[in-house]
Amino acid sequence: DACKILSLIHDYSSLTPLGLKVAQSQNDHEWINIIQRQFEESDCGSLWMLNQKVDSLLDIDEGSAVQFLIENCNGLSVSTSTRRAQTLKSWVKAFKQYA
Repeated sequence: DACKILSLIHDYSSLTPLGLKVAQSQNDHEWINIIQRQFEESDCGSLWMLNQKVDSLLDIDEGSAVQFLIENCNGLSVSTSTRRAQTLKSWVKAFKQYA
């Protein structure tokens, strides 16, 4: 699902041109930058940045992930929001590490 949201694969599970670029990247820095840009442009990433009043995921407080999901993802239980927030936190930490 994340790969579809980030436009790395088509609905029929084939790599998009961008997904192919990520798959063929020679270093972590290159593919992390692509994924960061894609996530910032996704509904979730752009709404989270708007919520935090920042222009980059590098400025996000990753500790806000659980509350952000609880407030903005109708239908998710607190336990599901907490679990999914771990993914968001790990992504932001990786983006910051490679920045």
